[in-house]
Amino acid sequence: MHMLRQFVLVTGALLILWFGGRALWYALSGDEDQIAWVLDEMVDGFNDTRMRSVLGGFSRDFRDESSGATRAEVHQALASLFMSELDPETKEFLLRVELPTDDLEIDLVEGTGDEPSRAKLVLHPRFTTRESGTEELYWDATVHVEMVEGDDGWQLVRTSQVNHADRRDD
Repeated sequence: MHMLRQFVLVTGALLILWFGGRALWYALSGDEDQIAWVLDEMVDGFNDTRMRSVLGGFSRDFRDESSGATRAEVHQALASLFMSELDPETKEFLLRVELPTDDLEIDLVEGTGDEPSRAKLVLHPRFTTRESGTEELYWDATVHVEMVEGDDGWQLVRTSQVNHADRRDD
């Protein structure tokens, strides 16, 4: 019983150190790193069909200027994609997104008083689909993004997009 108690205490201490260290690392990192991490989390969430990871990057008052889509409509579209774009045999999600962040340019505007910090970005997401064992371009675009730093960290508040290659059937 004594060894079990020690094991639980040591495990708990290690978890606290890990989470505390991670929180400290995040708090001490720059805005550009934090923004890149949010985008990476959203990309990983999309590729793994984790709704919460994707939607966590969108503010509650998000709006896409090109389509008028809100966060709720993004949620509905993602739910539809996550259920419909599946391989009939393996049930594997057929869509993938890549978002190069190596050359990510972020125009930061520090917050003042009641105004939060803002960032403007230009992203180049590239969506592919796997059909017959090969990946084919589904959609790539340039997306103009505005993010705001709030209580939930950096989140997208506005986007607008310019299509480059649209291979969707709709």
